[in-house]
Amino acid sequence: MKKTLVALSALTILIAGAAHARPSQPSEFRGYETCIDAAKAEFRSGFATSRTYYIDREGPANAYFINASAWQAGDRALLRISCETSRNGRELLAYTASSGRFVPQRGSVSIQVAGNQ
Repeated sequence: MKKTLVALSALTILIAGAAHARPSQPSEFRGYETCIDAAKAEFRSGFATSRTYYIDREGPANAYFINASAWQAGDRALLRISCETSRNGRELLAYTASSGRFVPQRGSVSIQVAGNQ
C-alpha cells in the first residue's frame, strides 16, 4: 500500500511538472506555433523541437526560446531558436536561429554555445 501511494505521489509530481511546460493561454501556443513556422521555413530537412521551451512574458511582447535540431550538411545540428511575437501570438516581431542550446538556470535561460559543449 505504501509503495502504491509513493508511486502515485511521484506520478502526480511528474504530471504537474510536465504541465508547467505547456502554454497557459491560447495566445502563447499561437506564438509558439508562429515561431516554429518561421524555423521550419528555414530548416526544412529533419527539423524537430525539444519537448520543452522557455517563454518570457515580460514586456510588450512574448519571447520564446526553443531548443531544436535539424539536418545540416549531412549531420544532426543542435539549434537554438528565439523569437518575439505580439501578445496575441499572431505576428512574428523578431526571429533568430543559431547553433547551440538554451540551458535553464534558476528561472532564467543561459546560452550554451555549440563550441563549448
